[in-house]
Amino acid sequence: MKKQIYQGRSMKTKKKRFEKAKHDYKLKYTIIIAPNTYGKTHKFSLSFFWVKNALFFIGIFTIAFVMLFISYIGLLSNYNQSKQDLLTLQSINKDQQVQLYDMSELAKEVDLKLQYLDLLQTKITNMLGDNTSSTDDPYMNEVNAKLDELSSSMTATGSGNGAYMNYYIASSDINSFNISSNLDTIKSSLSEIAGSIDTQQSTYEALETDVEAHTDYVQCYPDFLPVHGILTDYFGYRTSPIVEFHNGIDIGAARGTPIQAAGRGTVTLAAWYGTFGNCVIIDHGYGYKTLYGHMSKILVSEGDKVEKGDVIGLIGSTGFSTGNHLHLGVMLNGTYVNPLDYVTVTP
Repeated sequence: MKKQIYQGRSMKTKKKRFEKAKHDYKLKYTIIIAPNTYGKTHKFSLSFFWVKNALFFIGIFTIAFVMLFISYIGLLSNYNQSKQDLLTLQSINKDQQVQLYDMSELAKEVDLKLQYLDLLQTKITNMLGDNTSSTDDPYMNEVNAKLDELSSSMTATGSGNGAYMNYYIASSDINSFNISSNLDTIKSSLSEIAGSIDTQQSTYEALETDVEAHTDYVQCYPDFLPVHGILTDYFGYRTSPIVEFHNGIDIGAARGTPIQAAGRGTVTLAAWYGTFGNCVIIDHGYGYKTLYGHMSKILVSEGDKVEKGDVIGLIGSTGFSTGNHLHLGVMLNGTYVNPLDYVTVTP
């Protein structure tokens, strides 16, 4: 029963709506267009139904247009912000590339200095362990050449090709992207290391100078026995046949026995020298000079550079001499001193 009543009411509602739509369709609006002067009058009739639906669609279109315009404004704003963010990122990226390049160059400099110090330590160790000249040592010649090469590399000003780095930013706000402080810390640490190495390098170079000076002094010091033989006369006063001062020692050896330099130096005399006959005098520096008398033959010339142990002449008996021997004299700051304080001779 209730269902029948509900269906009856629904039919009545639909009927009313239909009648209203029929009424709206039949209802018309007339538009008359009349000229100000003489002419034909135009008349248009529009159904209320179509006017109402046209206004509805115009409203829908207007709302859609407004929403689309608002979306466009939002997209344009986001585009401009993205463009600004990209420019900011490019600026940051360029700055970081410069800093990374600086650190790369600094790291290369540190590496070169470490290599230089390592080779310098090798050179000094070799010099301390071997008092002989290293000019004929192929290994040390190679070390010295590499030291010169590294020294030139460290002092030369080079140019680089820059550095490249990809940045992956896990952040929605690009303005918070800043690693400059980290890069500055690394760069500062590398600078401190480089400064420390500079100080260490200066110490090594000063040590090298001292060692070279000491090595040169050792090579020049006249402690090398020029000839192996019998000690026949001493330094000091003697009777021969009158009392006189003997300013050196005499070492007897067979004629023609090689005579070697007591130390490194420069030959200042290589000629006949009074009672010493054929004589050689070597200036060793540091106030030292040595005299070699009574040679049968001189094998060097004035101005020659000689090393400790180089052969400079042969044993003989020239000048005031009673037999084949070497007269060895040692001078310190122009005064003859006892050669036995420097060399050891078999009595």
